[in-house]
Amino acid sequence: MEFRTQILPKELKHKINYQKPCISIGSCFATNMGEKLLASKFNILINPFGIIYNPVSIANAVIRSTQCQYYNEQELIYFNHKFISLDHHGEYSSADKNDCLDKINSAILKTHTTLKNASHLFITLGTAWVYKHIEQNKVAANCHKIPQKEFEKTILSSEEIISELQKAIYECRKINNSINIIFTLSPVRHLNDGFIENQLSKSVLHFAIQQIISRAENCNYFPAYEIMMDDLRDYRFYKEDMLHPNETAIQYIWEKFCQVSVEKKSVAMLPKIEEIRKALQHRPFFQSSEEYKKFALTSLQKIELVKKAFPEICFEHETAFFEEKLKG
Repeated sequence: MEFRTQILPKELKHKINYQKPCISIGSCFATNMGEKLLASKFNILINPFGIIYNPVSIANAVIRSTQCQYYNEQELIYFNHKFISLDHHGEYSSADKNDCLDKINSAILKTHTTLKNASHLFITLGTAWVYKHIEQNKVAANCHKIPQKEFEKTILSSEEIISELQKAIYECRKINNSINIIFTLSPVRHLNDGFIENQLSKSVLHFAIQQIISRAENCNYFPAYEIMMDDLRDYRFYKEDMLHPNETAIQYIWEKFCQVSVEKKSVAMLPKIEEIRKALQHRPFFQSSEEYKKFALTSLQKIELVKKAFPEICFEHETAFFEEKLKG
């Protein structure tokens, strides 16, 4: 007897490898998956504008980056003793205007360079509800705790979402016609909008994604939302807030993702890289002992074996760490 329904994601035709960079943009789930790829030593740029939930702001981030369209001081808002951008997370805010612009525009340049060379762009949509700043007449990626009276809350239509994301895809393909785009619907529930409103939002996003991938080449969908809702389907896979997937759920979705999205040769290397990562975190009682020096030497040998198979993987930090322990 089967007591659960397992979801088998569709295998990607063009898979991720260690040879080319990737970029992940979108909700906090985009960061979760991006961090898993980063920990596994893939070359990935994660949320260069900060966490973004709505498709209009995600499309804007992609389009401005492909065009290398820098921000100017007229686009900033001074609020609560800081200069902020409605298109960016609070980590880009600063009491100094030039510092704020430098951080934002450096990220634009880095994103532009990555997109030109990337094999894959991951876009994770979180919500179709948006807050439009009335004075600037633009959808905000982040409201920065500005009073709600300065915003108008609306829900995007599927047509609006499709239009904005198709523009982003078009601009991406202008600078990188071989880029593969993987859409994901975030499994995080936005219950601040309401139970019914959250479900409506996810439905609109899902419909828009399916319309886009049916019309564009090399666009795919990874069912993270369905895995969470229909496969795991239990509150024990959520964090204490009962909204966000916990580490067990993220790890399960990650393993499903690797099965269908990562080249087999690269997947085979993941356990070895995990061993090296865990060795780096190991803290012995006596770091100067001969036993720990042998451990450090073994770790360096493991690094060399991985580098022999994938010379493009960077182990500079790990190599320096273990070499230093051999001197102790």
